[in-house]
Amino acid sequence: MTRWPLLLLGLGAIVGLGYWASATATEREPAGRGAGSAVGPRVRPQGGAMVGAVTAPNDLNPFTTQEQVARRFVLRYTHDTLLDLDPQQGTLRPAAAITHERLDDGRRVRFTLRPDLRFADGTVATVEDALFAYRAGRSADLPLGAFGIVMDYIADVAALDERRFDLVLTEPTRRALGLVATGYPLLSRAFFVGAAAQQAEATGTTTAPGEPGFGAQLRLVNDPGPGTGPYALPRDRDGRLRRPVDRLDLVANPHAWHRAARPASWNLATLRLLYLADPAARRAALRRQEIDWLVVRDPTARLADDPALAKHYRGLSYDHLYGGTYLIVWNHRRPGLDDARSRRALTHLFDRRAIAMALFAGAANPPAGWFPPGSPFAPPDAAPLEHDPAAARRLLEQVAATGATPPQTLSLIHATEAPEHARIAELVQPSFAKAGLDLQLEPMPWPQMRARLDARDFDGMLLVLSGDPWQEPYAYFHSSQTEVRNWMGYHSERADRLLAEARTTSDAARRTTLLRELATVLRDDQPVTLVARPRTNVLLHRRFRDAEPTLLGLVPETWWVPEEEQRQL
Repeated sequence: MTRWPLLLLGLGAIVGLGYWASATATEREPAGRGAGSAVGPRVRPQGGAMVGAVTAPNDLNPFTTQEQVARRFVLRYTHDTLLDLDPQQGTLRPAAAITHERLDDGRRVRFTLRPDLRFADGTVATVEDALFAYRAGRSADLPLGAFGIVMDYIADVAALDERRFDLVLTEPTRRALGLVATGYPLLSRAFFVGAAAQQAEATGTTTAPGEPGFGAQLRLVNDPGPGTGPYALPRDRDGRLRRPVDRLDLVANPHAWHRAARPASWNLATLRLLYLADPAARRAALRRQEIDWLVVRDPTARLADDPALAKHYRGLSYDHLYGGTYLIVWNHRRPGLDDARSRRALTHLFDRRAIAMALFAGAANPPAGWFPPGSPFAPPDAAPLEHDPAAARRLLEQVAATGATPPQTLSLIHATEAPEHARIAELVQPSFAKAGLDLQLEPMPWPQMRARLDARDFDGMLLVLSGDPWQEPYAYFHSSQTEVRNWMGYHSERADRLLAEARTTSDAARRTTLLRELATVLRDDQPVTLVARPRTNVLLHRRFRDAEPTLLGLVPETWWVPEEEQRQL
């Protein structure tokens, strides 16, 4: 099953998405902070609330939801995955599983659950709970949301004892382990079996896990159930989820292991998600200090124009590992686009600095290569191709002089749902004309774009790809992947060799060498034109301490507020 790129940027200000970024075989808690160890008193003031403005999430079912708010702001804080990532160091660390070990050349991964693992309702989490997500996710009548990406990489599961189990991956790669370990949630089997049974009773049917119809009942459960994460969703005495019409509160989970294992973590008592979809309402709430953070276009200008706001808020602008990149995919099957010189010429026609100023108030980096800034795989001397219509014309003339046919008329497909996409396309048209090229714009809705992409029926298409923290370019550029994410039809024997070895080597130094060489190949071949990598811009209330951007963005794991400044709800 082909998984589609993120088309429209959803750059949340506070993200808690973890990822795998290490080849270590087994990892444990730091000495003295593991499960069952004695820890000193909490090292930060406790209590207070953080209030953020979001759109109301409609689907909180961890199997079916695709919503960013549900995944980033709710489930990531209420439900542990098997492993997560240290926001500061970018290294893998234990979460629901205290250890993991790679076996069978990395295809089989053995996880051991924490001995102190309990759900928010106080019940003990077991291996049966750990295996439930996979077994239920295989139900034919259960449409999977974002969890489907995780399921694509799991071939089998097997329990070993009360705390240990194996997950068998479909491929022994960093990306497979990363997506599964940090995207596989620990769910309460008892809760979902009971909730599905209630749905079945309401419709006069009976069903159980593994039976036909169980998935159809499970999909109707708009409740994630109790999790083992640092926060929990408030419930009535009968266990029903409290969901006021204007907000959703996440309160400290008294059964969570996190605060004992990591004494400096999760100091805030409540995370409130206030439903404010209207931009004007959000700005008004900000001025009244009713919300603590807001994503804005230009925080520096905003604070300069409003001194009263500057007294209470500070502006932050940052990149992070999940940042999105605007890019043009070129169809190498089209005449003229199969020549790397032509594609380099097309990249020279994008004034990426002007685009960054016009669309993102300068808060965007012209990408120098496929790997983001700061990546160990980005060559230290990497620099973006500059805007140069004259150089583009010379390259196209070289193509013609060798008897090949350079492109003359090109269509560029972009999404009607995103005004900034149309603006990018309009900004580059004059440069194409200077180089003697006719660039025709084709706006269309995303479903139609997706169909054209799937059929490989395009010259160029403007997409936004969400960040890939595992930096696994194989699916995008290996010639065997033209039916997957190599939409371009790119083929390079040198790139194939580098990609194949980098995908499976366990030698970190060797992988770095291979991917740096690949970055140079991709810069020369320009299979895609990288247009812009916007930074996230946020206004954040000044009362939060230790609130600085991390590799994952702004993550409130170690934030704290002095008692006299805490917001009480």
